[in-house]
Amino acid sequence: MSLEIKENAKVYKLDQEYIITKVIDFNYVFAKHVTTFEKERLAIKDLSSKPTEQQNINICDDLSMIPQKKVEEAKQRYEAIKPIIGLKSRKAIEVRAQELKISPTTLYNWLRSYESSGQLSSLASLKVKGGKGQSRLSKEQDEIIDIVLNEYYLTKLKPKMQRAYELIVTKCKQADVKVPSHSSVVRRINSLSESQALRRREGKKAVEKFEINQGEYPDGLYPLHVLQIDHTRADVILVDDEYRQELGRPWVTMAIDVYSRMVAGFYISFEAPGYFATGQTLYNAMLPKDKLKEQYKFESEWPLWGIPNMIHMDNAKEFRGIELQNVCNEYGINIVWRPVGKARFGAHIERLLGSLGEYIHTLDGTTKSSITKKREYNSQKNATMTLNEFEKWLTVLIADVYHKKIHSEIGMTPLQMYQNGIFGTKTQPPRGLPKRIEDEQFLYVNLLPKEERTIQKYGIQIENIYYYSEVLNAWIDSYDIIRGHKVYHPNMSRQLF
Repeated sequence: MSLEIKENAKVYKLDQEYIITKVIDFNYVFAKHVTTFEKERLAIKDLSSKPTEQQNINICDDLSMIPQKKVEEAKQRYEAIKPIIGLKSRKAIEVRAQELKISPTTLYNWLRSYESSGQLSSLASLKVKGGKGQSRLSKEQDEIIDIVLNEYYLTKLKPKMQRAYELIVTKCKQADVKVPSHSSVVRRINSLSESQALRRREGKKAVEKFEINQGEYPDGLYPLHVLQIDHTRADVILVDDEYRQELGRPWVTMAIDVYSRMVAGFYISFEAPGYFATGQTLYNAMLPKDKLKEQYKFESEWPLWGIPNMIHMDNAKEFRGIELQNVCNEYGINIVWRPVGKARFGAHIERLLGSLGEYIHTLDGTTKSSITKKREYNSQKNATMTLNEFEKWLTVLIADVYHKKIHSEIGMTPLQMYQNGIFGTKTQPPRGLPKRIEDEQFLYVNLLPKEERTIQKYGIQIENIYYYSEVLNAWIDSYDIIRGHKVYHPNMSRQLF
């Protein structure tokens, strides 16, 4: 689940429904209560996309619990609806259904399921269909909305959303059709693909700046367009918390937003680079930094959060985990691999790590960048900083120093560049706030490394370690889990539930 934060979006606070009227900044919005019509200032962190009773909509807490067959099925359905995502034209759906030789209703249901969450798992046939409170537009309402969008809204006239709704109301009344709610029409308009809307309203040239030449590595065209991720070993020796004994040099995995040069997230560990560090970095990059600010007390705003369009990494094996690919598929994130032997394609993250390295060389216990520069300095003897202290130091450095320092390539601070991209300038249209992840635990669990094991009569074995508990009895001989129900082999003669 993710929260959309933009004008006319429907949100909830303590089960009270609001419509956002204006985005103030990265932390607050003005919103109108749908019943009292009173306008209030609401903190974004207090908002959700659904009322409390509807928030637990995940198929399961772990994508690996979805059978691979169902994952492949979801991918096939996504490919089926991909050309018509955002169109909502009944004619387009019918044409696409005819091409695939399936029912238009089936295709429409897949489209609705995906657009309601934006997650691949919504197409995995594991969710209960229908339910109370799920209203549907009639065929006549759909047709009128399609007419207005195609013949009026998506034209060079570039009318405002409200004018489009007013025309829909007029046409519905003329045809004696029930007028759809304002929010239904707004959702339909917001679901239009950005490239389609730009092409129809602004022309082909307006789309070109958002299109990517697939033969080359894409640069960041807007905030969260591209995140680059890489590892480096910090040139400093750290000590343990209790006895202050030498532990060694830590590894830092870091993600940078290519457009703004802001640090999106990072992870520090003594373990060699691996999938876990990559997953934790991506997790930190996608979430708000409120808890980090509360923990380390840095002064500046660190407003970068949300789902990136793509992540760019080198071809090291630690990046190529099936779990990472599954999570990226789930959230619609594209993975771009750095061409072998072409370091220039990772220049942004390399430069960032180099810049931070200059600050690290001023710390007690630094190993400098070479033996020549180190000279007679005893790194082990002068080491005083623990892992937690180093993490706090690096966090404050990034938020209060690096993000607020003029970057020579963009001519302004990374923080200012990011703000300009989100809220726009006199010469640059606003991108708007990114969607905010609501299901943080779901994301965290699915970014953890996993090993697949069967449950035998003796329990579970991982390497040479055995684990058994009576709680496992109900799972012995089972092979699948769908929405909490155990499914057994057809030839099984007994059931344990």
